[in-house]
Amino acid sequence: TFNATGTAGPATQLVLTTEPAGAVTGNTFNQQPTISVRDANGNQTTSTAAVTAAVFSGSGVLTGPTTVNAVNGVATFANLLITGAGNHTIRFTSGSLTNATSSVFNVAAGPPTQLSISTQPDGAANTAPFTSQPVIVIRDAGGFQTTSTAAVTVAVFSGSGVLTGTLTVNAVNGIATFAGLTLTGTGAHTLRFTS
Repeated sequence: TFNATGTAGPATQLVLTTEPAGAVTGNTFNQQPTISVRDANGNQTTSTAAVTAAVFSGSGVLTGPTTVNAVNGVATFANLLITGAGNHTIRFTSGSLTNATSSVFNVAAGPPTQLSISTQPDGAANTAPFTSQPVIVIRDAGGFQTTSTAAVTVAVFSGSGVLTGTLTVNAVNGIATFAGLTLTGTGAHTLRFTS
């Protein structure tokens, strides 16, 4: 009869045990990532190695404490956030250890706060539809396109004339595309878009 105590081998790899999730641009993830520092056989070590997180794919900036020291082989991140919308992955590194990369997760835009013009109205002739109809994007406070379905209304802001056509359009995935707008009147004009 004998007693034996097994210990993990030297650290060789990082394993992502909790995926980042619940991300909205400019806000901390609802679910923060956790990394396990393991040996070649997949056993968790007692490593205190520093683990660093960085955006691997997707446009945006990762902020918060992006480097965390492992405790008993576990690096627990807190308060990470990405400024930037769309699909992203995060890569975790620590010296010569094998990297770990998250699954693809979506960073949603924040609530809508502003309108921007992506296509200016152009090619106007009295009583004829614009040759270039306006397209409006509904954006969040960081300037990222939202998925809003809000109604956007256009009206003459300066210049003498009457604007006709479909003056109110519901956005689709944050984009309001106007069609058939016609201006009766000549001279310089500006249009204002509101929602």
